[in-house]
Amino acid sequence: MANEIDKLVIKIEADTRQLKKQLKDIEGKIEYVNNIGQLELKKGRWLILSRTNSKLKDVMQKLQDMGLYYQYKKGKSFKAKLYKTIINYTKWTKGELLEDNEIKDIFECCGNKPNKTKPWYEVFTSVPMVERDYLRHMLSNGEKLSEDARIKLSTIHAAKGGEEDSVVLILDNSQKIRDAVMYDHEKRDEEHRVWYVGATRAKNNLYLMRAKKERHGYQL
Repeated sequence: MANEIDKLVIKIEADTRQLKKQLKDIEGKIEYVNNIGQLELKKGRWLILSRTNSKLKDVMQKLQDMGLYYQYKKGKSFKAKLYKTIINYTKWTKGELLEDNEIKDIFECCGNKPNKTKPWYEVFTSVPMVERDYLRHMLSNGEKLSEDARIKLSTIHAAKGGEEDSVVLILDNSQKIRDAVMYDHEKRDEEHRVWYVGATRAKNNLYLMRAKKERHGYQL
C-alpha cells in the first residue's frame, strides 16, 4: 500500500512540474481601457461582458462601425439569408446554376433585373445601405461569416460557465444596481460574486473597460 501511495505522490509531483512549465509559456495580462477602439479586435477570440444588456448597445454599434462580426445571444450580427444571397449572386454571375428560390431572393434584393457585370453591393439596391456597408466592411476585414464569430457579447450572468482567450469586462453599472448595493450588505456580497464570475471568464487576457463616469463603475 505504501509503495502505491509513493508512486501516486511521485506522479502528482511530476504532473505539477509539467503544468507549471506549461503555465510559464502562457503570457497573460490585466489591463484597463477606456473604450473598445483601444483593443486589437481584428484577431483572436473575444468575450465582451457587461452587467446588463443595455450596456452592450454602444459596443454593438462600435463593432459594426469597425466592420467586425460578432454574436449576441447566439444570434449573428448580420442577416444570414442576405449573406447567403450574396454568395449565390456571385455564383450566378459566374454562370453557375441556382435553384428558383435562390434566384428569387436575388431579384428581391435587386429590386429589378440585376446587372451581372456589377458587384452585389451595387445592384442590391433593396437592401439598406447601412447593411451593405457593414457586410462589405466585414468581408474586407477577412471575417469568416459562415463560421461562429470570434467575438461574442453577453451579460455576466449568461456567460457563467463559459470562457474565452481574451475577456473585456465593462465596468459600467446601472443606477438600479448601484442603489441596491449601497445599503444592503447581502446585495453587495452578491454583486461581488457576479463580478468575480465575469473576471474569471478570461483564460489569458482580461481587459477592464472603465465606466464613462467613474462613479458609475464597479470598483473591481
